[in-house]
Amino acid sequence: MDSQVGVRIIGRGIAFGWRFCSRKELMKLEEIWILHHSHTDIGFTLEQPVLWEMQRRFIDMAIDAAERHAGHDQPHAFKWVVETVAPLLYWLDHSPDRQIERFRALEKAGRIEIAGAFLNVTPLADAADYAEMLQPVARLRRDYGFTINHVQNADVNGHNWTLVESLLNAGITSFSMAINFHYGGYPFQRPNLFNWQGPSGRHIPTFNNWCYPVASWCGLPIDQAKLDEHVPLISEALKKVDWPLPVALLQGMAYGGDNSPADITFSDFIQKWNDRGAGPRLRMVTWREFWQAAGPVMEKMPTHAGDWTDYWNFGSLTSARETAVARRARSRLRTADLLHAGLQGMGVGTAGDRGGADHPGRDPRLLLHTAPAYRQEAWRNLETWHEHTWGACTAGMPRLEFSTSSWQHKAKLAWQAHSLSLLLARDGAAELAIRSERNADDALVLYNPLPWARTFRGDVVPPFCNGNPVARGYRQDLDASATRHGQDSVVYNMHRLDPVTVPACGYTMVPKAKVHEMDKWWLESKRNDAVIEDEFRRIEFDTKTGGVLSWFDKGLKREMVDATSPWRFGSVVHEEVDRECRKDPRAEHYGAIEYTFTNIDPVWRPDWKATRRTHTKLVSHRVFDWPDAIVVEQVVEVPGLASPATLSFILPRDENTLEVRGRWDMGLETWPEATYFLLPFAVPAARVRYDIGGVGIEPERQQLPGTCRDYFHLQNWVDFSGDGFGVTIATPENPVAQFGDFHFAHAQKRFKLERALFLGWITNNYWVCNFPGHQPGQVTARYIVRPHGGYDETAAHRFGLEAAMPCVVQNALEAPRPETPLPRSGSLLKLPDLPVLTLHALPGVWSGAGKDGILLRFMNASDEAQAATVGSGILQIAGATLCDAMGAVQSKLRVRKGEVQFTIPARDQVTVRLVIGRKGLAVGGL
Repeated sequence: MDSQVGVRIIGRGIAFGWRFCSRKELMKLEEIWILHHSHTDIGFTLEQPVLWEMQRRFIDMAIDAAERHAGHDQPHAFKWVVETVAPLLYWLDHSPDRQIERFRALEKAGRIEIAGAFLNVTPLADAADYAEMLQPVARLRRDYGFTINHVQNADVNGHNWTLVESLLNAGITSFSMAINFHYGGYPFQRPNLFNWQGPSGRHIPTFNNWCYPVASWCGLPIDQAKLDEHVPLISEALKKVDWPLPVALLQGMAYGGDNSPADITFSDFIQKWNDRGAGPRLRMVTWREFWQAAGPVMEKMPTHAGDWTDYWNFGSLTSARETAVARRARSRLRTADLLHAGLQGMGVGTAGDRGGADHPGRDPRLLLHTAPAYRQEAWRNLETWHEHTWGACTAGMPRLEFSTSSWQHKAKLAWQAHSLSLLLARDGAAELAIRSERNADDALVLYNPLPWARTFRGDVVPPFCNGNPVARGYRQDLDASATRHGQDSVVYNMHRLDPVTVPACGYTMVPKAKVHEMDKWWLESKRNDAVIEDEFRRIEFDTKTGGVLSWFDKGLKREMVDATSPWRFGSVVHEEVDRECRKDPRAEHYGAIEYTFTNIDPVWRPDWKATRRTHTKLVSHRVFDWPDAIVVEQVVEVPGLASPATLSFILPRDENTLEVRGRWDMGLETWPEATYFLLPFAVPAARVRYDIGGVGIEPERQQLPGTCRDYFHLQNWVDFSGDGFGVTIATPENPVAQFGDFHFAHAQKRFKLERALFLGWITNNYWVCNFPGHQPGQVTARYIVRPHGGYDETAAHRFGLEAAMPCVVQNALEAPRPETPLPRSGSLLKLPDLPVLTLHALPGVWSGAGKDGILLRFMNASDEAQAATVGSGILQIAGATLCDAMGAVQSKLRVRKGEVQFTIPARDQVTVRLVIGRKGLAVGGL
């Protein structure tokens, strides 16, 4: 752009312009823009139920304040940005129509703007979560006519790279971060504008601003003398980063800080300041005005590709058990959505469905009536769990009532999602089973949500009533709404299932003969061999201190365990801040914070001293011979833990994988401590990649500069590979890891892998606020390892998904419907195989796609465009359309021989709506 081109911003009759200088010219600061919002922390300054109500009141305050200045467009005219959508949704549900109309009028006039992020979330969210969290934006646009083009995040330190694609596909045109670098860091210098390029090659204009309370640093809205002192500092900071605009944008809250109200005194302050005439002028703005100014210069701004790797999410490990529970709930919810989409496609529960209406309590129109509401509640709980604040700012004082209360409210989110996901998945599988052909000896139905057939094996707990349903029979006249959900309280009725193959995106009935009550012989150890050998491997266990000494893979003819590592394979390590530390042990990792306009490095303290201890004594070593696996269990003593640790090594008899598990108790210790589960691999010259949710990225090479290099946030897998050899580790429950060595707080500028050491980071209480100060009770670690001949991202996704998305196991003992048109086994649909990922499939009624529709979200997990096919199965495809990410129709797709074909660009996402035909699906007499 030529340096003499003027940029003009027009807003309700206001017009002003300036000269855009070249990067070599000194830019004079002409105006300081103030963007006012309330920063939303769900569970930090207020207990959560109170917080939601306060956020409701803050929006009402913003309406009153904005209306006071509705008659003029002076720079001090009050404007307000709704930072995140979740509080607005709460406000809409709890406000009268008249109040909503006032809000709509102000939004249309540009006096209130809505930013489109659901909440300020952690990288616990993946691509499917991002898509789900952006769905309310469609409702706000459609039902209220709101214009939502920008997503603002504050406080949080980063996001998974796939966020770029999700934002663009949701019609979001700009993105901003206002990072709090306490215990964190930020990329590049601040402020800066750049184009953040996503995995697909597309990019979104991005503003990397100062920390979100920056206006308060400058004295707004109460101290003009303080602002006088800061104006030259602001100008100098802009000069150092070659800021391309003659305005600075300061984000500001009321002087109270986080979760603070709309504050009319911002307008009063701005008016008094401008009346002095000393300059620079102040002006209240929204994001719309900022991006109208910044948009024309974005073509001059650099483009950066890579993951915005977050620093803060290590705090989630203060609640390792709930974090694992939430991850399992997410998998079940996706499975449940697909099951209920299939049922809807068959007409189950719709107005014309009378199948079962003559059985008391079994009319599906009533039985499934609450499913949509429970589904929405479960997803809202899950996505709010992903939000970045776990509790009050009292990590060192967890026994305070305020701390306890805020943590209990947070924990409930994970457990509520857990319970509702179980309800929805079991109802879906059970309704499928009672509509299928059945034999008298059928005991279970298995449902596989993945697009390929798979073999299921493992523990099952069949629902029962007054005893073992398989051995003692079952009353089929009992109310299905009760009998299909009775297994959770069972602690003594474990069963083992013979390996069963389940069709792709489908189900199969399982006879009683394949379900075995756990025999006493299986539960007793008959041997204590130190060496276990089968056709796949030879594994030698350490019978002195625990763990694995050697794992020789017969297929690869290689040793898998790094014998040079100081840490045993499968070992638990307890880490704590050295007891002879500085006066405040919670200051060992991070120094005093200087909130300033000068771009400084975050004050991590890499020289902090840690005490690390591992197994000192093996209490027991037992070998169990199960029908489908050999299980080695060791109990070890680890100094620092509240209990001995139990290590389990599961060797399936029919596949070359090794599942490793650990469980132990944490106590009430508030001294900073952490636990790890270590797997050192003998992979020379290894490169490491890990899954952020549909994209396998390599640290350093695919990260934005300045983002976290010390620890990483995982979705489904990690891979260490060298030349023609490697291992993939499925990570279904534990989301954070370090690679190569212990690196927390090292503040590495660049990542370099020292050795193929996987450090599963299970717990810590290192965060000084936001998260609980301790985590009493049992925690678990679970990883599945697969050796292979070389890195293959598609194979890694497949392996990780199989661990993350287990089959649903449900009893098949309810009385079948009089007419059962479904076969004993079959696929509901033919979904694309990898590298196309099915992110989500959900009923059209629940997604706005219509009563006969199914909405499918796909992602191309490869660097090349992929032709994808969705084909009929039990559900017959009658029509299809290509949609945007919100489900709005874009174009019609041709259906040929029951199949729909479309192309997904490299690393991009596509949404397809299917219309399911009723012909041949006479379910329940439909």
